[in-house]
Amino acid sequence: MEANQLTGGASTASLRVGVLVDSFIQPRWIEKILAEIAASQFAELVVVVRNATPEEPDPPFFRKLLRRRPTLLYSLYQKLDQKRFPVKPDAFELRDVSALIAGIPTLNVLPIRKGIGNHFSDEDLQRVSGYRPDVILRFGFGILRGAILRAPKFGVWSHHHGDGTTRRGGPPGFWEVMEDAPTTGSMLQRLNETLDNGLVLYKSFSRTADWSVIQNANSMYWKTSEFVMRTLKAVFENPDHIVEIENAREYEPYDRRLYRAPTNQEMAACGARLMGRYLRAKARNAVSLDQWVLAYKIDPKAQRPADTFSRFVQLLPPKDRFWADPFPIKVEGQHYLFFEELPYAD
Repeated sequence: MEANQLTGGASTASLRVGVLVDSFIQPRWIEKILAEIAASQFAELVVVVRNATPEEPDPPFFRKLLRRRPTLLYSLYQKLDQKRFPVKPDAFELRDVSALIAGIPTLNVLPIRKGIGNHFSDEDLQRVSGYRPDVILRFGFGILRGAILRAPKFGVWSHHHGDGTTRRGGPPGFWEVMEDAPTTGSMLQRLNETLDNGLVLYKSFSRTADWSVIQNANSMYWKTSEFVMRTLKAVFENPDHIVEIENAREYEPYDRRLYRAPTNQEMAACGARLMGRYLRAKARNAVSLDQWVLAYKIDPKAQRPADTFSRFVQLLPPKDRFWADPFPIKVEGQHYLFFEELPYAD
């Protein structure tokens, strides 16, 4: 019995997955997802849909420069950031995924442009639907609109690299760093007709990088590369998983601006604030040490976790070490504390 015929209980057949791409050259974080689907026991890739829109020729240098004139400072910042803060492994390194999808039926589809959205013709919609995908993953085709969003039983899924409740638009990971946000959100959504307002299937937060957008984005993209397989597994084990998410969805209106690449004036202001934060942090680190410590208290009579730490014994790490993630155990009446130790870096 196919997964899309089940109404409850665990599925017995692999979920049928289709992907939308603009090219067979994809960043490493997408390559990772495709490789995991290929190795999965609960999902299988059944169709690849490639965007057949002809590539525009690369414009002459001065025309390209003129086109980018309003955001030239942002382009310059990107190059400096990548040089100053190289990332490894690089989530954006381009890879050829042809070998991963070898043998998978491939359809070339020319989308119909209507306003800012791309639609599928009735003929192309039938071609894709003929492969009976339960899920379609969007890794290309821009902003999708129309019946293709409703073709798979579980919808078209797409990543949003940002917290959709606080920052919609882009660039991914940029404004969180520039606005000194403590965390950076990321989501996997089931798309609908409203931009950046799909049903959130998976959501996560990570600590925002202090100074570098490329480091912040790299960490976020690797994190989001886990979302697809986790959600596919949840749907495979419970076909009502998405319905349950939809029923539990709360009303969260978005009341902030749509973020875009910074203008030259905005980038100059962002750069000045970032440099100011950096210099203040360096000055603070010159006279103080920002370091975690461990603390413990042995109380055999305690019935619940302590709500005050004034009488705890502190364990101070050396100045060149960083301690974290303590794990206490008791063996034959003796107490032991295991923890992670790393070299300290300010």
